[in-house]
Amino acid sequence: MRTRTILVLCLTLSLFISAFGQDHRLRTEWFSAEDIASFRTPIPKNVLRLLAHRKEVRESLAGSKNQHPEKLFHATKTHLYSANQTDLVVVGERPVSGADNNWFWVVRSVDTNPAVVLWVGCNSLTVRTTRRNEYRDISSDTATAGIMIHEAYRFDGRVHKLVKRTEKPNTN
Repeated sequence: MRTRTILVLCLTLSLFISAFGQDHRLRTEWFSAEDIASFRTPIPKNVLRLLAHRKEVRESLAGSKNQHPEKLFHATKTHLYSANQTDLVVVGERPVSGADNNWFWVVRSVDTNPAVVLWVGCNSLTVRTTRRNEYRDISSDTATAGIMIHEAYRFDGRVHKLVKRTEKPNTN
């Protein structure tokens, strides 16, 4: 009887965990535009349209002779909420980037209702294992000749918002 009760509890717990879609095997993921070869995921047309309508993209392409802006974006998969939901980290190529850093967009729910939850100019982006409002936290790092900047973002229920910014002199 006791073995049966334990078995039922374990089965119930595993069903509960899978029902919420949380994947305990998620690891911290680090993304850099320097490793553009790792951005191999095809970008769905609805996500390309979403990006093309963003103010920073429209302004950077104004006056550009580039007739194929879709070739300026590269993506890789991540999972912000669960392993069942496909999200993307997208990086832009010039002219869809900063002068001394890269532009990253984090797009959630690309298969159902895509939404940009973060846009940031930086050298690298990290999707962390810690969570806020059930979505994984994100951080970015930027280095210039004189300063190093680390920014931390947390999901507020709609988008990832800046919660902490740390600056220190770049002594390298």
